[in-house]
Amino acid sequence: LVLIADELNQGTTKLLDQLEDWLLPWFVGKNFDFFVYDTVWGGVCSVKGLRGVFWMTDFGNGWYNDHHFHYGYFIYAAAVVAKYRPDFVLRHRAALMSIVRDIANNSPHEYVVFDMCVSCSPYFPLARHMSWFDGHSFASGVYVLDGGKSQESVSEAINAYYGVYLLGQALSMPAVEHMGRHLMTLEMRAATTYWQTTDAIYGSVYAQNQMTGQIGSTKVTYATWFGPEVEHMHLINLMPFTPVTELFVSAAFVTREYPILAKALHRPAAPMDEIWKGYTYLDHAIVDAKAAWAEVATLKSFDDGNSRANSLYWIATRPTN
Repeated sequence: LVLIADELNQGTTKLLDQLEDWLLPWFVGKNFDFFVYDTVWGGVCSVKGLRGVFWMTDFGNGWYNDHHFHYGYFIYAAAVVAKYRPDFVLRHRAALMSIVRDIANNSPHEYVVFDMCVSCSPYFPLARHMSWFDGHSFASGVYVLDGGKSQESVSEAINAYYGVYLLGQALSMPAVEHMGRHLMTLEMRAATTYWQTTDAIYGSVYAQNQMTGQIGSTKVTYATWFGPEVEHMHLINLMPFTPVTELFVSAAFVTREYPILAKALHRPAAPMDEIWKGYTYLDHAIVDAKAAWAEVATLKSFDDGNSRANSLYWIATRPTN
């Protein structure tokens, strides 16, 4: 919203103040679920995730599940603040760079450039979630799955590395910027190759789904961890909708994918939730912005990762046919 407000020259200062207020407790460890460093696996975890009795506390954060998905939102937010108020981010760079290194550490050897630690540290593994052989990340943590490591939200992985790239750019930290761009580019290529299904990769029966739900080490599935509906499989691999989305979600893809997703809008039983309709309409906007604008106008609520302002801005900035 800060970026939208800046473009419209409306309320940027107020939104930046709010963003700083939300980020600060995480940077100084004063919130109810603060970050701690885990010496066993070498990473930053939420205190509840690390010490919780239930292994899936905080989405399995203490088991290193989904770190890049979740930390990506922190890093993206910090990158936005850094664009306008770099001093705030630099005051908390040690905490912030620990979060960055957790998912995008680019070397096990620490070095300093111009008195600023770049994204290299012996206290974190190299690019924790990235499988260089597979060319994409795996979200699952330090536990066993029947199909091997797995990832379903490739778009959130892209968002995470996009945030790293933007942060490095905003703070003039080339090593951070280049690592973020490298990881982001690999993830986007994987999204268009493996998640956005074609007959060239999958059999025709599976390819007609137009989207893969999850990709594991030894299997692909048209499913998610949280729900069985078509919108879950498609939209978890498209959200959040940000400027980088248009680099890996093309109009050509949406032309064949959206008709499959749109059928769920008219499902008589178990109708689509309002928050998923919001993302569905943003997908629709890529091929029909005018129709999507009218559709979003009917919504009464939005997901936490979306808003009416974000939706209307996305639709208004889509190319028209």
